[in-house]
Amino acid sequence: MSMIFISALKTCWGNRLEERFLRLFLQVFLLGVAFVGFNQNNFVRILKLSQRFEEGKISVICRADDDPDVYLEVSVGPDGAILTKRIR
Repeated sequence: MSMIFISALKTCWGNRLEERFLRLFLQVFLLGVAFVGFNQNNFVRILKLSQRFEEGKISVICRADDDPDVYLEVSVGPDGAILTKRIR
């Protein structure tokens, strides 16, 4: 059924639609492969950052949910407890 539709469009437009569809498919496929490869490399980086946060080496600054003018600094203490400090 799709071949009939493509050949009907091909005769109407006079263009080679199969090549365009193949190029589009290959471009989307290569973009997907590049996206997956990029995210796999960043996955290790995310794990390293979360490990450093759990060790207490870095802290995270975020905005408070109830008051957008207040920022919170979140870190992990030496005993493993999560520490929250208000920043104005």
